Amino acid sequence: MKKMTAAFIVGLCALTVLSGCGNGKKNYVELGEYMGMEIEAQKAELTDDDIRNYVNQTLAMYPDYETIEKDTVEDGDTVDINYEGKMDGEAFAGGTAENHILKIGSHSFIEGFEDGLVGAKVNESRSLDLKFPDPYQNNPDFSGKPVVFDVKVNRIVKTKEMTYDTMTDEYVSEKFGQATVEQFLEDVKKTLDGSNDYYAQASARSSAIAKLQEICTVKEIPKDMLKERVEEYKSQAEKSYEAQGSSLEDYLKQANITEEEYQEQITEDVKSSLEFELILDAIAEKEKLDIDDEEYQTFVDSMLGTYGFATEEELYEQYDKDYVRQICLGNKVLDYVVQNAKVNYTVPTPDSASGTESDPETPEDDTNTGDDSQSDPETPKDDTKADENEEKEE
Repeated sequence: MKKMTAAFIVGLCALTVLSGCGNGKKNYVELGEYMGMEIEAQKAELTDDDIRNYVNQTLAMYPDYETIEKDTVEDGDTVDINYEGKMDGEAFAGGTAENHILKIGSHSFIEGFEDGLVGAKVNESRSLDLKFPDPYQNNPDFSGKPVVFDVKVNRIVKTKEMTYDTMTDEYVSEKFGQATVEQFLEDVKKTLDGSNDYYAQASARSSAIAKLQEICTVKEIPKDMLKERVEEYKSQAEKSYEAQGSSLEDYLKQANITEEEYQEQITEDVKSSLEFELILDAIAEKEKLDIDDEEYQTFVDSMLGTYGFATEEELYEQYDKDYVRQICLGNKVLDYVVQNAKVNYTVPTPDSASGTESDPETPEDDTNTGDDSQSDPETPKDDTKADENEEKEE
């Protein structure tokens, strides 16, 4: 299936629910010897080159600047400016900044802003009478409205190359809040060690999933359960498409498949997911595993960040609370199996690392290791040129 559905399948598999099939009603699963089972997993070793490469990539996202001996702004110059935007004589939220670095000619601000600074002297202030684009994606309420920006040119600068070998205490203090380079490197090492541990755990969980499916036998999947889950899947898929301004019909046309083929595909996906759920459910019942309120809340908090829900209410609008609770239990069961397994770790090769699959039961942490700053929606940046500029920078 195409990318859109594949991505949705992964997301849904990460949100699969144990259906309580082991509640003594019927034994659907014949469990194998999962306690102490041997599994293979990969864990990377942190090297000096890893640290150096990570640092250099990170520093490239946080450029440093030095003043150059030049007093008049020209097209192509990089300038350090203060600005304040006003509409109807009043400053508006997000329209003010100090020591903002701007390359003249980058078209990253609204039309007329950068051109209006060409010819300005260092320490000169200018008042720019401009108009927001129409439409203005950052804030539709500003679309087409007149605005005045009072701008002061503080200095003309150039990028000062900063690398692993040249970074200073002053630089890491300003950019990362670390007192010394040594402290910064210790923090980097902890970050990379944590990342390696995380992916080693994910690798072990993936191996445990495969092993459980190998040694355990699902004797039956209740037809009503399969039918209900397929309908739930289709419903969630349609909501996902609608949220993207599309529809299931649009997807079928794009993927060039029939509705019957789509139905067959998702039925197989759901069936595979259900088989593993039944295995986890049987283990949970046998080992008398459950979750307490603290474990549940920790899991919910992680889901909010990982899957982009703003609040718990928003999460529960899409997924029933019991549903989410069973996901949490499923993760606990899998962790329990891994903790009691004999895990043989090997160092991944470049080829094997690139082919590592995501653990469908593990919400992944998309922590941004680059620049955490985000464009304020009410700064005078021109989003209509954003894609073009990114291509140029690349």
